Amino acid sequence: MQGRTLLQQVSDKSLPHPFTEEISAALQKIKPATAPGYDNIYVEFLKYLGPKARIWLSKFFSRIMPTQSIQKIWRKAKVIAIEKPDKDPCLAANYRPISLLSVCYKLLERLALQRISPTVEVLLSPNQAGFRKGRSTCDHFAALTTFIENGFKQNLKTGAVFLDLTAAYVWYAGLLYKLSKSMPYWFTRLVGLLLRDRRCRVHMGNDTSSWRPQRNGLLQGFVLAPILYKLYSNDLPVTRGRKFIYTDDICLAI
Repeated sequence: MQGRTLLQQVSDKSLPHPFTEEISAALQKIKPATAPGYDNIYVEFLKYLGPKARIWLSKFFSRIMPTQSIQKIWRKAKVIAIEKPDKDPCLAANYRPISLLSVCYKLLERLALQRISPTVEVLLSPNQAGFRKGRSTCDHFAALTTFIENGFKQNLKTGAVFLDLTAAYVWYAGLLYKLSKSMPYWFTRLVGLLLRDRRCRVHMGNDTSSWRPQRNGLLQGFVLAPILYKLYSNDLPVTRGRKFIYTDDICLAI
């Protein structure tokens, strides 16, 4: 409820123009042979649609923003627990969760990602290299090496702290608040819609858990997860040292 209140407080602005040729571009980026979610719609069903069907699909996705409504089955995640090799199967931490989401849901995310990426690139800290065009871990490795070498030439010693978060946690209300301060209104509202009332169920062999609500955090397989986490953590405090960030992996050197 708090997330919805934050969305209602954002001043209304014009909605994005309808999705047209963007549908074809988004479909090309979806990986083939991807397992479907609970709606049992496979990637191939959408990738091989004809021109008329794609026009209908663009109109369908374009109506989601003004109506603020998505299919209930899109909000359900099928989580497959895969046992890690040579680990104690009695411990929950020794299983790798694979989330299967609706392909249509992921296509909507990808359409939004294509629209918002140029805006996000301008806002992100230059220290962030994760999932950015023309940036990689190699850039940070070279930059950190240069930073250490420059200090060595000045007879200085460099200390570094490496932080690797085991789970990138996102508080929904906090995320929506931050988006409302920096991102277009339509994107903030869409993210609130996509994250609202989500549920998941875990499958392990022949056993299935009960439905559980997901009130915080971003599921594995969520297309917008990397960009949302980067926006969520983009306001890290200024430090004396230099930060090298790759999504949720941080190196602080001084």
